Amino acid sequence: MGACIRLAVSARLLKLFDRIYGIYRIVFIIEAGRKKNMNPQITQMDADVKKNDWAFYLETYKSEECLCGRVKKPGNSFCFRCYKELPADMQRALYRKMGDGYEEAFEEAVAWLQTEVW
Repeated sequence: MGACIRLAVSARLLKLFDRIYGIYRIVFIIEAGRKKNMNPQITQMDADVKKNDWAFYLETYKSEECLCGRVKKPGNSFCFRCYKELPADMQRALYRKMGDGYEEAFEEAVAWLQTEVW
């Protein structure tokens, strides 16, 4: 009987803790937004923009056409010719993971190709 009471009390404490933790997270996010003079809704909009950006990079990554119009292998950022035109440091940067600098490396490579090759 004592074990059942302890389980019931433990379950209630867990629910209470979960509720308090959820409220704390919401307050923390709102306060962080206030410190940055941001609205939490703007933060959500930023997240949506990032999601759309990721969709663009994934589409480009999976496509069979390079931005120059030539055929490329899915899983490569550019066709072989465009890739080989890039400086070595830009080539290495394209091996970064998404979210760890791939996006910036891709944008930099596209800008370089537009000015130097295309």
